[in-house]
Amino acid sequence: MRDELPDLAVADRLLAQALDFTEVERLRQAYPEYRRDADFRRVRDGFQVLLRECVENAADWSGVLDRFEGKDQVPLMTIHKSKGLEFHTMIFFGLDAQTWWSLSPARGEELSSFFVAFTRARQRAFFAYCSERGDAIHWLEQLLLPAGVEQINGANIVAAR
Repeated sequence: MRDELPDLAVADRLLAQALDFTEVERLRQAYPEYRRDADFRRVRDGFQVLLRECVENAADWSGVLDRFEGKDQVPLMTIHKSKGLEFHTMIFFGLDAQTWWSLSPARGEELSSFFVAFTRARQRAFFAYCSERGDAIHWLEQLLLPAGVEQINGANIVAAR
C-alpha cells in the first residue's frame, strides 16, 4: 500500500480491509449507536465519502490523512455540536432578526442556545449578519455596545482590501 498512490479504488479497498480487520459485528456490538443497520450504513457510507474526497488531488497518503483529520482546516459546526468545546476565535454567521426571530430575553431556550454559541470563544467572537436577509437584533446590540463590544460595518471590511 505504501507504494500505491492515492486512488479511489485503493481507498475503497483500504476501507474494506479496515472493516474486515476490526470485524464489523464486534464493532457494532461495542458501539450501541451502530447496532441498527441504517445507522451503521449511514456512518460507514459517510466515512467512505469523506475518505474518497480526501483522496482526490492528494499527492500522497500523508496528505490524505491530514485532510481526513481536518489538519489546517477551520471547523464548522452547529451550536449544539459545539457544546463543551472552546476555540480561540468563534465566528457566528447569520445572527439576524430573520433567522433568530425568536431570540428574545424572555425566551429561555433560544437565549440558552445563543449563550452556548457565544461562550465557545476563549479570546474573541465575531457575529455577522446579512443586512439583505434580515436586520440586526437591536436589543442584543443595545446589550453588547455598552459593554465595549465593537461594531464594524462589513462593507468597510470588504472595501478595505
